[in-house]
Amino acid sequence: MLSFADLSPYLPWLLPLPALLALALSTVNLAFWPRGRPGFHKTTSVSVCIPARNEEATILACVSALLAEPFAEVVVLDDGSTDRTAEILASIRDPRLRV
Repeated sequence: MLSFADLSPYLPWLLPLPALLALALSTVNLAFWPRGRPGFHKTTSVSVCIPARNEEATILACVSALLAEPFAEVVVLDDGSTDRTAEILASIRDPRLRV
């Protein structure tokens, strides 16, 4: 059976081995991992669903931030708001907004 004394001459080579393997794997991933298609965001759209109930204080900022993205469609699900949430949403004129 091997003892620690038998392995001691090999320790300077064995200790950095996990770090070297991680470095090699990172280098291979960096070289060969797919980067995506050119123009990916121009052809891709994302639909974001927002559940909203009495959100008059925050709904305008939330929807405006999402509509600032050129590839986003925003769907707001108004769950019977009793405040001005519906009025605020109706004032936003963007074809990508659905209420």
